[in-house]
Amino acid sequence: MAISVFLIYDVVYYTGSLLELFLAVPLLGLGGADFAVFTLWLPELYPTEFRGSGFAFVTSMGRFFAAAVIFGIGALALVVGFGHAVAYTAVGFIVVIPLVFLMKETRGKGLKEDINIEK
Repeated sequence: MAISVFLIYDVVYYTGSLLELFLAVPLLGLGGADFAVFTLWLPELYPTEFRGSGFAFVTSMGRFFAAAVIFGIGALALVVGFGHAVAYTAVGFIVVIPLVFLMKETRGKGLKEDINIEK
């Protein structure tokens, strides 16, 4: 995704034609297709008792963060240009890759395992 965003908005946006830009946009889908997995993967990080609220919190907080980032990208676009500003968002993908290794592994665990709630 980071490579696709950088190539499309920092290279093709400035050097290519509009047709080349439209032809390059599917590359974003190839890199971003993993976002479809979040609907299945994120709920598995929470115990059954608060799976719905945990999933809702994570997805909602992401939207609040994204709304704030939009204003930052707009301000950056005034300084460096639209294509470069959007291309700089690729840095975010690189920065968060190490965070994936901090996530809890749920492979092979049942739904009721690893719950620290006393009933």
